[in-house]
Amino acid sequence: MNEASASAPRPVVVAKVTTPAITTRRLADVVAPRDHAGKGGWDNNASIPPVAWVYAALFAFAFLVVLPWLGRGAGF
Repeated sequence: MNEASASAPRPVVVAKVTTPAITTRRLADVVAPRDHAGKGGWDNNASIPPVAWVYAALFAFAFLVVLPWLGRGAGF
């Protein structure tokens, strides 16, 4: 066969592996984007939004009441 007319093999495309570090970085970027660090209208005297207090109370309740209760039920 003529070498000039032979086609080259197609390159193998390897998918990128999503490591835990990449997943963690993406999650952290959702919470606090790196490109917004130190920017924005934040004030040192800014108040915490009321919905954040509600979520903090629910988290504390789950952590301090529900998880130990589930642990006792499981025999821990």
